[in-house]
Amino acid sequence: MSDEKLNDLQKQRLDKFKKLQDSGINPYPQPNLKTKQSCSEVLTMLGSKVTVAGRLMSLRGHGRILFADLHDRTGKIQLFFQEKILGTEKIKQTELLDLGDIICASGEVIKTQAGELTINVDSFELLAKNLRPLPEKWHGLKDIEDRYRQRYVDLIMNPDIQKVFEIRTKILTEIRHFLDNRGFQEVETPVLQPVYGGASAKPFITHHNTLDMDMYLRISDELYLKRLIVGGLEKVYEVSRDFRNEGVSRFHNPEFTQIEFYWAYVDYEVLMTFTEELITHVIKLIKGNLSFSFQGQDLDFSPPFKRLTFRDAIFDKTQIDIDTIDSIDLFKKIIKDKKLKVDLKNVIGIGECFDVLYKEHVRPYIIQPTYITDYPAAMIALAKRKENDPEKIASFQLLAAGTELLKAYNELNDPKDQYNRWLEEEALTEKGSEIAMQMDKDYIRALEYGMPPTAGWGMGIDRFSQFLTDQPTIKDVIFFPSMKNEDGSLSKINNKVSPESHPQYLIDKKLLEAYPSIKTGIAIIEGVSVQKSNVELDKLKEITAKKYKNYSLDDIDKISSIQAYRKFFRSFGVDPASRHPSPDALLRRLISKKGLYNINTLVDAYNVASLETNLGMSAMDMAHLNFPVTLRFSQSGEKIVLLGGEETKTTKTGEVVYADNQGLITLDLNYRDCDKTKITSQTKNVLLYVDGCPGISSQEIANALEREIELIQKFCGGIVTFKEII
Repeated sequence: MSDEKLNDLQKQRLDKFKKLQDSGINPYPQPNLKTKQSCSEVLTMLGSKVTVAGRLMSLRGHGRILFADLHDRTGKIQLFFQEKILGTEKIKQTELLDLGDIICASGEVIKTQAGELTINVDSFELLAKNLRPLPEKWHGLKDIEDRYRQRYVDLIMNPDIQKVFEIRTKILTEIRHFLDNRGFQEVETPVLQPVYGGASAKPFITHHNTLDMDMYLRISDELYLKRLIVGGLEKVYEVSRDFRNEGVSRFHNPEFTQIEFYWAYVDYEVLMTFTEELITHVIKLIKGNLSFSFQGQDLDFSPPFKRLTFRDAIFDKTQIDIDTIDSIDLFKKIIKDKKLKVDLKNVIGIGECFDVLYKEHVRPYIIQPTYITDYPAAMIALAKRKENDPEKIASFQLLAAGTELLKAYNELNDPKDQYNRWLEEEALTEKGSEIAMQMDKDYIRALEYGMPPTAGWGMGIDRFSQFLTDQPTIKDVIFFPSMKNEDGSLSKINNKVSPESHPQYLIDKKLLEAYPSIKTGIAIIEGVSVQKSNVELDKLKEITAKKYKNYSLDDIDKISSIQAYRKFFRSFGVDPASRHPSPDALLRRLISKKGLYNINTLVDAYNVASLETNLGMSAMDMAHLNFPVTLRFSQSGEKIVLLGGEETKTTKTGEVVYADNQGLITLDLNYRDCDKTKITSQTKNVLLYVDGCPGISSQEIANALEREIELIQKFCGGIVTFKEII
């Protein structure tokens, strides 16, 4: 809805607002509605006099007779207004009602000739005037950022969203009941902490004015809960809001809800059995059985869950025996020998190296519920070593669908070992680690008083809720997820071309001289989570493909953007009949009945966006780019290994290509991508392009880039850190 149209509608509502006031009617009264019924209750009260309150979501008719749909949190009921019952003056007040107004209404429940239960209204009152029209289109994938940012509108327009959050509440309630019934005591510990601890994570920092000291928002409540174990509380838990100053993905939000419990005199073997009891109890309650689908993947949580040691899990997937690796140099050599791609940027310490290897090459491929046990001691400084193997810790994670659901371990209660382990963490901090733990001397003092052998357990409620409600991103189970400011620099793409504003993303001067109107759209999304497939995305692909089921080659030839690409290709000596621009190639694939590609969620998402906008798009794995990236003419003899790693193409002088500091990364804009930058399940940060050329406007590019970003974030998460047209 345009701002101009919105302003006109708002003016109409403000006019009605003034008429109400002039008539002596308060648009925002405070009535006593103790005896009102819900919409669902009214459906069982045929023939009774009732009172309901809620929001008007439909208005039909005018003058002497009006029908309306009133919605509350339980459902909807039809209202019937008629002059012969309300009177002339009161029926005129319905002319001042709008969609979105909140009213109360009383009357007898009747059944219409069509058989619909309806309240025959004999009195009504406006409770809150709606001054901002509800959006006409809000469902599906439209306005995805607005849905999260304006959750209040999302809840109004999408009743199913309320059900998701009702299930989330039920999950948390049942976990509490489960623990309460087994003797655990719920407690509260500080959110503001002078020393952050309990996890390897980067904290948020704040300042306490009165105490004149910097403090941290907690990243975990572990150390305080274990202080209570020292004090004699043998079973404690907390539902906590935790904060980690790190990336956003489909499984991560910087502010999240976690439940942790600590249990004295048991070990992690007991917790594995206890976990199976707790998890299956909640799943049965929510899903009805232990087998269900999450984003197209069939999961079976029937106990006992499979168990696999951390070492064996890595060895099974990579043939690397981490037990034989005792230095980072050796680790890097083995990775190089195995020709594995592992992003070690900013990685410090052998434990973090193992973690990155595991997360990139092992965890994404574990689909069925599996315990990964016995991590290397270098990975978790708070966990107790195994007595029969001190290089390992008595620990486990529960994985499903390629991600972590929970973590648990035997708690380290030896103060000397804990002190030394934190010294090792401090050494990592000195080397530049941003996630290493701090020394907490008060906690060491607590351990010196003696903490009984204890096992601890932690699970993110948001992610577990995401699984049990089958939501593609964690944002869908958090009422108000972390978002950039609505009016921030990255909230909208500026469609004014800025060819020299960012030296990492360039259009070569020779190319600009030859084609002064050339431009391209660029964006970076960090922290994506790429999956093999997604059910909702597959449905969207089917819907998109159906739109072109009756298309012919003649229809493709008439699309203005494809005409512009073809003209551009010919101008630098490439026959578009032999190398079709990407939207052209996708459409030809559809009309030949081959259907859309099934690559992965990120590639499939931008292919849909390319079809919807008829502009060429791509995404490149930033881990394998050497900046700057430049759109330029190719030189004679330049070679590119095309996607798949088998076909090598030699270019001619003057073809328009993207290249980084080491060579070509695409051929003919994004007709074919380079193998080294392909998107895989290990991809974390992506560079997006929307191809412009003479004949395609900046606004078209901006709109297409927004759609590409929207679909990728919907199905792969991540946060946009850069958007521009150059």
